[in-house]
Amino acid sequence: MSFLVVGGLWYGVVAMADTELPLQKAGLWETRSQQTIMGRAHDAVSKSCLSNEVQKQMKSMADGMNKQNQCRATITHPSANTYVTESRCTGGSLAGSVISTTTVYENDSVIHQEIHTQKGSTDFVARQDSRYLGSCPADMKPGDTVLSNGMKVNLVSPQ
Repeated sequence: MSFLVVGGLWYGVVAMADTELPLQKAGLWETRSQQTIMGRAHDAVSKSCLSNEVQKQMKSMADGMNKQNQCRATITHPSANTYVTESRCTGGSLAGSVISTTTVYENDSVIHQEIHTQKGSTDFVARQDSRYLGSCPADMKPGDTVLSNGMKVNLVSPQ
């Protein structure tokens, strides 16, 4: 199930790659995810150590994925703290996908995100609530994410 958290994060990043969303505050973030894939619900919690540089690297990687998958995004900004993005992909592994993402910045320490992905008969829905916890602990470097099962992965330099 841990791959679902990382997969959900990447779908959100891919959907927002062409947008200029505010960077999250550098430090430790906890994300609670509720994901529904083909009618089955999954809950997960992860903790990520983010820096401005890591977020820029993730955006750059997502921009590359968008180019590879020929994704075109439109964005609206319906309120001061809300961004809505719709991406349509015509190539690569995401061919035929429509990814709709709504991101709400409650403040600089709380972010809500809802991601709807449709590809053929597959429907993927993820709701993510992220909150800032403070400085990263000594055993985590920027990019490190600890998944629900305790496994640590680095989002920008996988081992």
